[in-house]
Formats: sequence, C-alpha cells, structure tokens
Amino acid sequence: MRFLMCEPRHFAVNYEINPWMGPNIGRADPVVAHAQWDALADQLVRAGATLDVMTSQPPDLPDLVFTANAAAVIGRRAFLSWFAKPERQPEHVLYGGALRKAGFEVDTRFVEARLPFEGAGDALQLLGGGLVIGWGFRTDLAAVDVLVDAVPGAPAVPAHLCNPHFYHLDTCFCPLPDGSALWYPEAFTPDARAMLTEQFGPSRGIAVTVDEANEFACNAVEVGGRVFAHRWSGRLRRLLAARGFEAIATDLSEFMRAGGSAKCLTLRLD
Repeated sequence: MRFLMCEPRHFAVNYEINPWMGPNIGRADPVVAHAQWDALADQLVRAGATLDVMTSQPPDLPDLVFTANAAAVIGRRAFLSWFAKPERQPEHVLYGGALRKAGFEVDTRFVEARLPFEGAGDALQLLGGGLVIGWGFRTDLAAVDVLVDAVPGAPAVPAHLCNPHFYHLDTCFCPLPDGSALWYPEAFTPDARAMLTEQFGPSRGIAVTVDEANEFACNAVEVGGRVFAHRWSGRLRRLLAARGFEAIATDLSEFMRAGGSAKCLTLRLD
C-alpha cells in the first residue's frame, strides 16, 4: 500500500473551522505532534506501506498535514479538492504538485468550478469499487453527481452528514477490506443511516458508540490486516479480531485537537 503524508512541520491549531478546534486554539504542542506523526509513519512502514512524504510547505497552512483531504484517488486519476473553508483553499496548489510528482493525472474540475469537495475525507471506496460520499459540511451535494459522472460504472451511496463534530465522512465511517465497515450511525441523517444499513446489513456494519466515535475509532487506517487508530476500546478490539484484523493504537492526541486522526493524516494512493 502507498500513502501520501505531509510532515507536521508547521502543524498548529490557529483558527476554528470545526468544533474540535475552538477549545484548542494555541494548545497544540509541535514537538509532541511531530513525535506522534513519526510513530504513525513508522508503524505504517513496518506494516508494509510505502510513503510519499511532502516536506516543502509554507508556515501559514497548518492543516496541510491532513492529506486525506487532498483529493479522491481513483485508479491513476486524482480528483483534486476545492476546500469549503477559506483557510484551507490554498492547499490545493501544493497537493496538486505532490500528486503530479507521484505520477497521477490530476483532475481539477472541482477547483475550476469552486465546488466544495474534500477528497478522501468525504469519498471512500468500498470493496468492489463502489463509493460512499459524505456531504453536508465540507462537500456539497452537487459534487456527488460530478464525481459519479466522472467515474462511470462506480455505484455511489450519498451519505448526508448531520453532526458537526463528524464533519467529514472519514471521521465516522471506515470501510474495511473484508467488505465490513466501522461507522457511527448518529453522525448521519435518518435517510443516510437507512441507506448505509441497507448497504452493509447487520453482519457487516460495526456500529461504534459515542465514546468510541469521540476517540476517532472510525478515523482509522488499515494496512495488511492491521488497523491503526488513536485508541481502541476492548469491545472494538474483539470485534475486529473476530474478523481477522489486529487493532493497533497509536497516540494522535495532538492532531485530535484539530479534529483529525490516523485516516486524516494519510491519503491512500493505490
């Protein structure tokens, strides 16, 4: 597996664009954050991943570290994001450059249309090639049709997000390679909840509790049967183990001050 990551050279919580950030403005420790990022990167490599790391970055883009939002990578095309929040909009230039350097055809239709779409933060691929696309906070509903038209033949489930603490799909939904998914049902509107329940059924949907969701259990990264997240409850460890996965905790508390965790820090490229 191959991931795009960005060193947290200038990571900080300098503004508020989600509910996690407000109480933590000015509180992120850059030294601790870098150590946590290094530990995650090291564990991913030891699990078998390859990393493309962005090192060149301006100091006024503290959220550049959250590379999941750079684009939706589908095959050899990277659908570059246009960010809903002005604070993050300049990031698309650097992400576009990094993805071109990594060998991808960069599709800029969202940038050109100024249509909010936040990449793999809101567009997650399922076993078999389908997509679940979260919308409501950072991705506009109109972006769903644009992406579906751009990727013909890929069935899509548009999932309306309703809880501002879970403003990206990847904060409350994590598809796994056996066809199951971790998810927090209360992050979705009743209609979206019903669609996802129909998609996964009781045998494949692993519903997390509010306490587990607030520890960003759904913001996880799977590599070679190992699932990395900030913290795991004993219950989720057992449920994942029953499916053949090893749940590994890696402290990402500094990044959670900004509303992100393991998945937010990685963009899968393959």
